[in-house]
Amino acid sequence: IAHLQDVYDHVLRATDWIETQRDLLTGLLEADLAVVSNRMNKVMKRMTSWGAILLGSTLIAGIYGMNFKTIPELDWFFGYPFALGLMLTLTITLGELPDGWARTQRPERTWAAIIGLLLLAPFIALLAAGLLRALGLTAPYELLASSPTAIIAAAISLFIGIPVAIAMNLWRITRVGLRRDARSLEGLLALEFAPLHLVVVLAALLIGGAFVAHLAIDSYACLSGVRSAC
Repeated sequence: IAHLQDVYDHVLRATDWIETQRDLLTGLLEADLAVVSNRMNKVMKRMTSWGAILLGSTLIAGIYGMNFKTIPELDWFFGYPFALGLMLTLTITLGELPDGWARTQRPERTWAAIIGLLLLAPFIALLAAGLLRALGLTAPYELLASSPTAIIAAAISLFIGIPVAIAMNLWRITRVGLRRDARSLEGLLALEFAPLHLVVVLAALLIGGAFVAHLAIDSYACLSGVRSAC
């Protein structure tokens, strides 16, 4: 009987050990499933984010890709740049910083945008006067063209004001970073959505781009023999 009692104790001890090992194995399996599920959630989150970011561009491309003859923008000279610019704007606006990247600590400042607008104002005024002159209203253009102060202010606004306005406002909303972990090296270049700063930056880029395009067109015309463009 004592021998059987000893065997019974060994059986109970072995059963308890087996139960413990089973619980450990169950915990390991659950932990592995949790890791796999977490990885899958990250992949799905990334795919969903990219799908949401590209939703606006896909919508615009789908609308203008329809086979209809009555879409007005298809015959517009600036239709293609407009569509690309709208796609880029929606993509930038809907984008978010990836996981692990904090927002910039430089808050937006209204005074930076106001200074940027003041720096752009002289050249914008001269440009608006030129457009009014093309429409037949010559008084504003003649007034500005006859004033050396206005011409100097417009020149300073063009060559100094535009770069300064872009730098001041772009610095407030730009996020540039580099991060290294055990297995990879990640870089980030992003623009945070700050409407006033973006308006100043886009206005400066449009004005500067229009001036550069005008110079390029005049240079090409001059080289082609059009003396009035020289």
